[in-house]
This record gives sequence, structure tokens and C-alpha cells, in this order.
Amino acid sequence: MQNNDVLVRKFASDGATLWTKTFSGAALGNDFAGGAALGPTGDLVVGGATTVTDAGTETWLRKFSPAGAVLWTRTYGGAAKGNDATQAIAVTDDGYIYAAGHESVAGEGSNLWVGKFDADGNQLWSRLYNGAAAKNDFLHAAVAMDDGGVVVCGYETADGIPWRSFVRRYDADGLTVWTEVEAGPEAAGALCYGLDVAADGDVLFAGAAIQAGQREPWLRRLAPDGAPRWSTIVTGAGTGASHARCLRRAPDGTLVAAGTLDEGLDGRDIWIARLSP
Repeated sequence: MQNNDVLVRKFASDGATLWTKTFSGAALGNDFAGGAALGPTGDLVVGGATTVTDAGTETWLRKFSPAGAVLWTRTYGGAAKGNDATQAIAVTDDGYIYAAGHESVAGEGSNLWVGKFDADGNQLWSRLYNGAAAKNDFLHAAVAMDDGGVVVCGYETADGIPWRSFVRRYDADGLTVWTEVEAGPEAAGALCYGLDVAADGDVLFAGAAIQAGQREPWLRRLAPDGAPRWSTIVTGAGTGASHARCLRRAPDGTLVAAGTLDEGLDGRDIWIARLSP
């Protein structure tokens, strides 16, 4: 009777459930969590969306203590009263919170949206980006940088090709440091789904690009100033839409990627790979 509710659960290292929290918005519509990140004191910040009567969805943020107590809840809705949502959360070493997702804008579909909040949930600034085609654009990942800023990524819907991947670095005040909008190695389409930061400050990029007419996992490493270090396409034999969802640094300096790959046998399969740095 409530459609989808947010579910947050903490597990012990052996997989035992420590606590479970749910959230159902007042409209009893679809509510979901799209991202989560731990703060420097062990608090957990979760972001997503909650349905609002006659206003689509609003972006939704909630902070939990390590024991699962709700510390605060915040919502944010754009003026168009469309579907707004957070898909990724990043928290800086000093506790500032970045939420990344999308906001509906009249006449422009969904715009890329980034908001910065202090540790108490007060919004400090908000930024929007409308892709060149003024179609639906989305952010899917965010990672805090050591200068207190953030790097976000996603994609903009394009004309002539399906999408262009979008990566932008903001400083702590919300000023753009650099932006990359990329159509992929063959300029046929690309997306970004995941980000991480290497020990030297390089940005690790996980997504997909179209190569030889197929969507394949695309892994990249960018310098802190956005300059490309390297780029790797992982080729599957199938005709399905493959992609990488995350690229993470391992303790030994190697990189671990995960996503899905179509090898032409039984549709997309779970795919995990380890790469040199």
C-alpha cells in the first residue's frame, strides 16, 4: 500500500544484520535510495528521492548515526515540480556533503544537479548543467577531492549519437575547475557511471562507450586536472549493452572494476576484473 520504500541496512563483518531502517514519504509513493557515503565520524549519509503529491519526486537526504539513529532529513525540489533525485553522495574529510543527481527544468528535461551541504544538512550551494541538446541529462557518481571540492560524472543525451559522458570538477565554493564532455573513442556515444580517486589524486572513471556498434565497458584514468592518462575498452562478443559500474583502487595499488558484460552466450553476465594501475 506504500509502493517502494527506502531501505537502509547495516551488516556486521560476518554478514549479520546490525540494524535496518526504512522510509516512506507522506505521499505513499515510490521512494528510493540512490547513493550513500560514510562521513569522517562514522555517520552515514543516504541520498535518493521521495514522491511528493502533485510534484513528481524531490531529492531526499538523510543522515544516520553509526547506531542507526536518524540525525536529520532534508528534501530539495526544483521549481518545475518534476522528477528530481540524488543518485550519488560524497563526503569530504571535514564532513561536508555533496549530492549529485538530476533536477527537472521546464523546457530542458532533466538537468545535471549538484548540491553541497554542511554536516548539519544546510544547503550551501546548488549547480545545474543543461546539455547542448537540452534533453535529459543525469549524474550517477560523485567523489570528494582532497581540496574540499568534488568530481561528478554522468551523461548528457545528445543529437546524432545516444549520449556523451560528462565529468566535471568543482572547487569547494562551487566554481568549475574543469569539464570534460566526451563521445568515446569512436565518437559514437559514451556514459559514465562510477568514480573513485587514486592515491595520487587521479580520477578513476567507469562507464561505457560504443565501439563497432556495440556498447562496451569503458575504463579510464584522468589526472587531477582532467587530462587523460589512459583508456581501456573491454570487448564482449555479444550484441547486448555491456558497461562498467565502478572502478576502485585496491590496497596493493591495482584497480578493480565491476559491471556487466555480454559474451554472446546468455545475455549480460556479472563481470569483475583486476587491472594494473
